[in-house]
Amino acid sequence: MSQPDLFVGIDVAKDELVIHVHPAGMLWRAPTTKTGIAALGRKLA
Repeated sequence: MSQPDLFVGIDVAKDELVIHVHPAGMLWRAPTTKTGIAALGRKLA
């Protein structure tokens, strides 16, 4: 069974990343730090 296409948009700012996954409707923020970027990678994997 194939998975539906997901599209990820990331707004990059100095202090935070704002991530939106469409069409899943997921939206969250992560700090622009090594820890925040690592957490983003784990969540998207």
